[in-house]
Amino acid sequence: MFRSLLVIAIVALVLIATVINYPHSSNAFSKPNAQPNTANNNNRSQAQSSKKYQSAAAATPITGSRSNHTLSSRPAAAPADFNGHEHTPFVKRLSLRDIERKGIGYKKGYATLEAMLGPDYRRGHWLGMVDLRGHHLYNDKYATNAGVIARYIPSSSCVIFGANAYWDYRNGCKGHYHQVGAGLELLGGMWAFRLNGTAPVSSHKHKTKCVFDDYSGGYFIIFENKEFSYWNANAELGAYLAKTNDFQLWFGAIPYFLTRGGNHNAWGGKVRLRPQYRDFLAMDFSVSHDHIYNTNWQAEVIVTLPLYDIYAKNNKKRCLRDRDIYQPVSRFEIIPLKKHSHVEKNF
Repeated sequence: MFRSLLVIAIVALVLIATVINYPHSSNAFSKPNAQPNTANNNNRSQAQSSKKYQSAAAATPITGSRSNHTLSSRPAAAPADFNGHEHTPFVKRLSLRDIERKGIGYKKGYATLEAMLGPDYRRGHWLGMVDLRGHHLYNDKYATNAGVIARYIPSSSCVIFGANAYWDYRNGCKGHYHQVGAGLELLGGMWAFRLNGTAPVSSHKHKTKCVFDDYSGGYFIIFENKEFSYWNANAELGAYLAKTNDFQLWFGAIPYFLTRGGNHNAWGGKVRLRPQYRDFLAMDFSVSHDHIYNTNWQAEVIVTLPLYDIYAKNNKKRCLRDRDIYQPVSRFEIIPLKKHSHVEKNF
């Protein structure tokens, strides 16, 4: 039932994105009342008025209060860092994702609804955003992420510096798990570097214990089941193998480290390849391996509604586009869990 609703929602988003007709929608929205003939006539009238004003100004000296009045009545110029936006919606992007097969810390795939909220960016200033994600794991469990993101949008260079902080939750089979996470990112026009870390909050281990000792002769058997989460650190270094206005192909390499103290540690690696069509449809293919969760092959479908693009101007010549500025944070969003069973008996 849930997957059927997910498919319907994905189709609806694709239709909405098609109606928006990206990237041509930017011109349609940015000039809703465009009238070429009237504009040309107005321009000619303004030019004639300007010539008359200049002639009068040259013939008549401007002094005293008249000078102040004349200069202050002139319209103010637009700010130099104006991005050509007409106040885009506060919700910058909505995404639906479906990932199949098991992964790092979960035995089945999951579906995700994601929203990124924030103001319009200004070059040469910091941009603050909120990232909200809800996940339905296909073992009928749930997980959520709530994070804040800060990115510095440069006025001239092509590298964005960012930092983020998250609170993560997951409903496990034995209990509820919480963790905090933090990350740093350097986002270029053709490459990116990310560094993330997470740590459990409160109890990171839950267990159940069943004792059967109602046997003659003093015999017993004890079943103990444990479930626990891991501290996690990971980094990603990636680059676009191809990047045009309509198509992008991303490749990333991700080393990671898992630990829960003592000798329970593991180094692992993950690589992913992500083809993307414009801003609203992508697929992500990945493979990971470590000695705790072994090898995992995964495929993910991502449908995005890029609301930030509704009023965006044509910035094809910029090394950083709106899709780079409002891209999602890449991190391990599902708290990794592991189960362990132990049997003790005296017969």
